[in-house]
Amino acid sequence: MIFFVSKTLTHNSGLPQAGKDILIALLTTGEPIIVVTKTKCLLPQKIENQLVPLPQWVFPIEKIASAKSIQRKRQLLSFLIQWIQKKILEIIKNQRDKQLKAYNPHRIVVNGLSNHTFWQNISPEVTEQMVLIVHVSPRHFVPPKSETLDWAIKIMNQYKALIFVSSRCRDEWSSLIDVSNKRISYIPNCCKEDEIKKITSVTKEKTKEKLSLSLKDFVAVCVASLQPRKNQTLLLDVFPKLIQIVPNLKLYLIGPISLNPSWAKSLLKTIKVKGFSNQIQYLGSKENAKEFIYAADVLLLPSLAEAMPCVILEAMALKTPIIASEVDGIPELIENESTGFLFSPKDPQTLVEAFKKMANNLEETQKYTDNAYHKYWQEFSQSKQIERYHRFLANLNNGN
Repeated sequence: MIFFVSKTLTHNSGLPQAGKDILIALLTTGEPIIVVTKTKCLLPQKIENQLVPLPQWVFPIEKIASAKSIQRKRQLLSFLIQWIQKKILEIIKNQRDKQLKAYNPHRIVVNGLSNHTFWQNISPEVTEQMVLIVHVSPRHFVPPKSETLDWAIKIMNQYKALIFVSSRCRDEWSSLIDVSNKRISYIPNCCKEDEIKKITSVTKEKTKEKLSLSLKDFVAVCVASLQPRKNQTLLLDVFPKLIQIVPNLKLYLIGPISLNPSWAKSLLKTIKVKGFSNQIQYLGSKENAKEFIYAADVLLLPSLAEAMPCVILEAMALKTPIIASEVDGIPELIENESTGFLFSPKDPQTLVEAFKKMANNLEETQKYTDNAYHKYWQEFSQSKQIERYHRFLANLNNGN
C-alpha cells in the first residue's frame, strides 16, 4: 500500500497539476493507493485503454493552533467557543491519526517540498520508507521566498528516495545533499493529454475567435503566476523593442497574483505607467489557459528558476512556438534553434534577438515547433511517465 501526499490536486498551478499526473501513474501500477489530501480531484476511468483503479481518499486534520489568550472578560465566550472547537478537532485528528497508522503503508510518496510540510503537520508518526518528488531547483530558494536553501537540503536528507522532475536539477541538488544510501531517480512531468487532444481538435484560428482574440494581432502569452521568480518585469523592459519588430504584437499575462500580491500589483501598475495598457493585458487566472497557449503565436517564459515547467510541455504538445529563459530544466525541453528559442534572463537583449529570429523566419520557427511536438511525444508523454513510475516502484520493491 502506498500513501500519496499532496495537499491539493485541483489548483491550476504546476505542482497540483503535476501531482495529479503522478497519481494516475501510481494508480496504473496496480498497487493500492491512499491519497492524503485536502481536495479530491476527478480522475480518468482509462488511460490508453487501461483501466485506472480508484484510490481511497483521506482528508486529514492538520495541527491545531492554540487558542488566543484572553485579554478582556468580554472575550470569554469567544474563547470558550474556540476551546470547544479545538477539542473537537483534536478528537477528530487523533481518530484520523489512528486510521492512517492502521493502513500500515509500505511506501509514502510526497509530492514536493511544500507537501512535506503538510505531511509533518498531520503528524501521524508513520515512518515507513518515504519518497520525495522534487519539483524545484536551488534557485527557487532566494528572497523574497521565506524558505531557505538549507531548509530544503535538510528536508531532502530525511528521505530514502528522491525523484527529480529535471535531470539538470537532479545533478545540482546531488552536489548539495547527502546522497549516500539514497535512491536518486529522474522522472519528468507530462501534460494533460486528454485536454490537449480536445483543444487541438479545432483549428488555432477558430480558437482565437472563440477567445475573442483578433486575427490581426500577433498574440504572445506568458502563462505564469505573477511573482518575482517568473520575472514578467523583463517582458515590460524589452516590450518597446519587441513592438518595433512586430508592431501588431499583443501580450497577454495569465496567472494568479495570490503568491505575491504586492509585487503583482506593482507590475500591473507599471504596465499603465509605461502606457502599455492597449498592448499588454492581464487576464487573471484562467481555467482555459491551455486554449490561450494554443491560440497564441508564441509563448514567452522569462523565469529565473524552473525545474520542469508544465506550461512549456503544454506548448510543445500544442505546437505553439516557445521563447524561454535558459535556466534549470528548461534546456532539457527546449534546444535553442531546434525545438524553440532560449535566452539569458540576465541579458535582456538576448530575448529581443530570439524574438526577432522567431518573428522574421516563421517557416524556420514552424520547423522548431514541429520538432518540439515530436520531442514531447517521444520523451515526455504520459505513457513514458507511467513506464518510468512502474520501473521505479518495481526497482524499489526489489531493492535494486
